[in-house]
Amino acid sequence: MTIKDLRVFVTVARKENITNAAAELFMSQPQVSLIIKNMESELGFPLFIRAKARIHLSKKGEELLSYANKVLLEYDGMMAFAHGESKKRQLTVSSSLSIGEVMLARLFEPYEKEGEIAFSYCIEPSDKVIEDTQSGKSDLGFIEGGDYSKSLYSIDLSTDRLSLVSSMAFPVGESVSLEEFEALPLLLRNKGSGSRQIFDGALLNKQLHLNVKAESVSNLALIDLALHGFGVAVVPFILAKKEIEAGRLKETKVDGVSFLRHFTLILKKNSPNLDFAFRLANDFKRLAQLDTSSRGVNCETRKQN
Repeated sequence: MTIKDLRVFVTVARKENITNAAAELFMSQPQVSLIIKNMESELGFPLFIRAKARIHLSKKGEELLSYANKVLLEYDGMMAFAHGESKKRQLTVSSSLSIGEVMLARLFEPYEKEGEIAFSYCIEPSDKVIEDTQSGKSDLGFIEGGDYSKSLYSIDLSTDRLSLVSSMAFPVGESVSLEEFEALPLLLRNKGSGSRQIFDGALLNKQLHLNVKAESVSNLALIDLALHGFGVAVVPFILAKKEIEAGRLKETKVDGVSFLRHFTLILKKNSPNLDFAFRLANDFKRLAQLDTSSRGVNCETRKQN
């Protein structure tokens, strides 16, 4: 089995189609099929399950893919070193806006200083983060909530909540009924954002007719509108915390409704970056606990099948 064989195997696994893999590799379809057949003969087990036009990794094929990715990563690094080239890994990170505003810079600052990995970043709505991670455009994705494809590997990071905040002079108390909530002028995140999905999901069966005064792609813009008395902003507590503690904003609860949200790190199941993802997850949890220790953050890790 050669390095070329492993590259063919990894490409077929990613494309889930021998014809498409052959086109990417500038090889003929029979050549690619023969390499896969010879690998299966050498290993003694099938690497793929054939189903009509597409093929999928077998259970042992999934295990082999993890090893193959690591071997190719080390081999490419060795060859770059031998030729005097940079051996930096290239990683693209996508993040939801809320995580990007609060956590991304602090999380990656130590790794940027190490200089061993060349990172590029994209801050975008959670649904776009999921799309980019599935397509391979992003290597790692940070999202809010758990509405993602089961083809992705997920690591739970921490738990936070959305908070309803308004200026100190705004005429609303510490808690409101659903009827009172329905009448409030709300300042909300845009549809498609993780925060908006959580907000809408919490109210899904309430049959409310909400008074939406403003929508924005920016949490900070919503907070500014709330500070100037435009209405009640629905934003991550961690972003509003300083203004609440400084006495410039007040928080309101809705009777019987919880806007709890989960931060999740996602990546493809066959990704060679799983070990690094767990390192990031541990760093994220540590920072989240420092930020929200007074609220008892719930952190746990799981594999999503």
